[in-house]
Amino acid sequence: MPQLSTIDYPFSRNTAGWPRVSNREAATLVQRREQFYANNHTLYGVKCWDGGLYVVYSYGPHFPLVVWDPAAGWLHNQDHYSATTARHAVAIGARSLGEPRSTSALIALVRAGGVVNAVAERLAA
Repeated sequence: MPQLSTIDYPFSRNTAGWPRVSNREAATLVQRREQFYANNHTLYGVKCWDGGLYVVYSYGPHFPLVVWDPAAGWLHNQDHYSATTARHAVAIGARSLGEPRSTSALIALVRAGGVVNAVAERLAA
């Protein structure tokens, strides 16, 4: 199983060609599930698991704001982390995207590679 930091943290990869945008401009890219990073490198959207998942993070892989999973659709983080992360959530319209989940549930989902893999792992255990 790949480690979280190697599958979804964009600055450990080549981000050449990713649009660099303001937090406000990021909302459009989130809706289209396109990779981006904010001007200040604190908000970014990344495709992981060969594009099967799309995740938007605030300040790193410890806090996913929203996750797109083909099997589950949009899921948003229901937990509060900081004032800046709250501003990130408002800028991208996170609360209007799908069902609420906890930070730990979203991290587990990303680590598993999506809902289908998470269920398969539970059944195999």
